[in-house]
Amino acid sequence: MSTQTKRIVIACDGTWQSSVSEDENIPSNVTKLCRHVARTGTTPSGAEISQIVYYDSGVGTGSLADLEKKRQGATGDGLATNVIEAYNFIVLNYSPGDEIFCFGFSRGAYTARAVAGLVTDIGVMEPRYMQIFPFIYKAYKANKEGKPFRETQAWKEIVDGKLSKKGIELSAKPGRRTAEEIREMWEIKPHGEVAIQGSRKVKIVGVWDTVGSLGVPDGRWMDNADKRTSYGFHNVKLNENIEHAFHALALDERRKAFKPTVWYLPKSTTGKKPELLQVWFPGVHINIGGGSDDGIKDHAGDLEGMSNITFAWMLQCISPYLEIDRTTYQQTMIEYKEWLDNIDYQHTLPPPPPQGIKETFWSYVPYVPLVNPAPVAWTRTPRGWGVGRVVDSLTGLMYNYAGGVKRTPGRCETELWNPKTKEPHWVPIGDMGDVNEYVHPVAGYRRTKFPEEKNSGLEGFKRVELAKGKGFEWRKEDGTSLPEYVIQKAGKAPNFERLWMTADGPGLEEMEWLGKVDRVNGL
Repeated sequence: MSTQTKRIVIACDGTWQSSVSEDENIPSNVTKLCRHVARTGTTPSGAEISQIVYYDSGVGTGSLADLEKKRQGATGDGLATNVIEAYNFIVLNYSPGDEIFCFGFSRGAYTARAVAGLVTDIGVMEPRYMQIFPFIYKAYKANKEGKPFRETQAWKEIVDGKLSKKGIELSAKPGRRTAEEIREMWEIKPHGEVAIQGSRKVKIVGVWDTVGSLGVPDGRWMDNADKRTSYGFHNVKLNENIEHAFHALALDERRKAFKPTVWYLPKSTTGKKPELLQVWFPGVHINIGGGSDDGIKDHAGDLEGMSNITFAWMLQCISPYLEIDRTTYQQTMIEYKEWLDNIDYQHTLPPPPPQGIKETFWSYVPYVPLVNPAPVAWTRTPRGWGVGRVVDSLTGLMYNYAGGVKRTPGRCETELWNPKTKEPHWVPIGDMGDVNEYVHPVAGYRRTKFPEEKNSGLEGFKRVELAKGKGFEWRKEDGTSLPEYVIQKAGKAPNFERLWMTADGPGLEEMEWLGKVDRVNGL
């Protein structure tokens, strides 16, 4: 009897982000993706295929006390639980031939990459072996040998077993074993192959702004590298068993604890290389992954504009492999316009009462504005492709204490832990392999509106037009250069990115600008 294959989608949200609570919230890109995945898709051969989605709330959510939520969010504790839960969902639902997709934002991006690492390093385990998964997972995290987990001594002991001291003595003696001797033979019993054959494949890993080492920060006089690297058990080297990897990165994020964790493709890769795209967008961390409710709550305007652009980019990247509900997408565009109108309306109201410690006398006094308060000027939220507000995320005691550092497109580093010296060291990730970084053209359009934005990772870069058909390149005097990403024209279906350019208005100016870019790109 043949089993119909399916697509298993794992979606991991960012810190303190949850779309499965009683609280009203602005959905992150992870939540939006879950709601845009069609229930069925079509295979290249034309067959119908089911698509099932697992959504995982971010670290520091759920029925936790406020203090515990803040602690988990600040330290990254709780991530292991998220990884195990997502992997367990795959194990309980996987059949041979199924396709696996992993998506995430922020620490959820770390979760998604860790889950993909488990699948590509170990495979999808037989459900009956999940009883020993805690033991396997500890060994997997503790891998310091610098080699694939299946090549380590720990994995060999899981498969072939490890004799106890008594077992070593007994193995040297010929003859039959008693039941008691057999019980005493093994320190680790042999289990054989615990994973399903052919299951070490992941179709897509798509992430928004994977933050460095789970966001465990250094202080100005404190080095937490050993703690961070103990969490960083996944590899920044893109596994050959991942077919496609897409990464949206924030240009304007300055928090030291939020250094980007980019992938690299080893130059010595044998066989077919995975597709790797890592694209830089204007904005800070929350602008890229979405889910900020400050636009209405704090009268801060539209903070979701750029995240919608990165969302459209991700949909376009994955749509050849995962069916997206285009009707839902069209409705999302309509709702976004309505949301912007609502923000404009909120700006005409008196500001909300100040928020302090809730459990005080004043918490119970209703907020009543002054009689006949002065009218608030109608401040229309800026409309247009990528022109929304970008906030400075380097605020607050903890992040100021940790310090700030500009991001360095084209010159990112990764932190490696040397188990011999027990010292961390930073290595330019470009020295380790191909990083495949691009700058999204929305950065070029935004620069026409805001030519001198401070704190941007593109500060000092010039956008250079190459020969016709060769596109654009972003260059810096230190020799750094990055190609500009090309937004392809519509194929059999409209391009999600080009559609979104009209989401908040006619988009005439934007489309005219992109038309000129198309001609330079030879489209």
